[in-house]
Amino acid sequence: AEAAGEVAKGRWEHRLNASGTAEAVAMADAFNGMTLSLSHWHAEALQRTNELKAAYERFYAVTQSVHDAIVSTDADGLVTFWHPRAEAMFGASEVEAIGRPFSSWLAPACQERFMLAAQELLAADTAHPASPTFAGDGIRRDGHAFPLEISLAVWHADDQACLTAVVRDVTARQASEALLRERDRQLREAQKMDAIGRLASGIAHDFN
Repeated sequence: AEAAGEVAKGRWEHRLNASGTAEAVAMADAFNGMTLSLSHWHAEALQRTNELKAAYERFYAVTQSVHDAIVSTDADGLVTFWHPRAEAMFGASEVEAIGRPFSSWLAPACQERFMLAAQELLAADTAHPASPTFAGDGIRRDGHAFPLEISLAVWHADDQACLTAVVRDVTARQASEALLRERDRQLREAQKMDAIGRLASGIAHDFN
């Protein structure tokens, strides 16, 4: 009983001396075998716990350092993880988003692309299929639409296929691309006007 109390306190190395009657020796051997197995399982559980803790710390560091929003869903498409950047991007808190279909944060046309990409990803034969990326429009909590780009990945938990979406707000990128296109158009117009001016100057010189 005293030895069992020591083991209960976490002193897994405690062993009984196998001495005395045959019954006492048999019980001591059985107890020592039990504590040896328990100490082995405890060591494995502790190692696994430390590995999971390290993996979580890495995951937390990565998710906190990225500028894109990260959203995870269960097999039914309901949000199970709502990254802080998702809060800022969609204007909704984690409490408001958890348990809600992720597709409800997408415009109708983008919902179709999302559902199609998700079905193809879940139906893939390989364990780690390529992550599809598509563009569309998101819907903020206030109803305002904004352009976004989504990359999907599949993972499994309890034999269920789940999805993680990396969402990027491309409003600034589209504005920059539009500005570059406008600058390019202005440059081409300036080049045409310069060519016309040189042509007119040459014609006037010939007439003179």
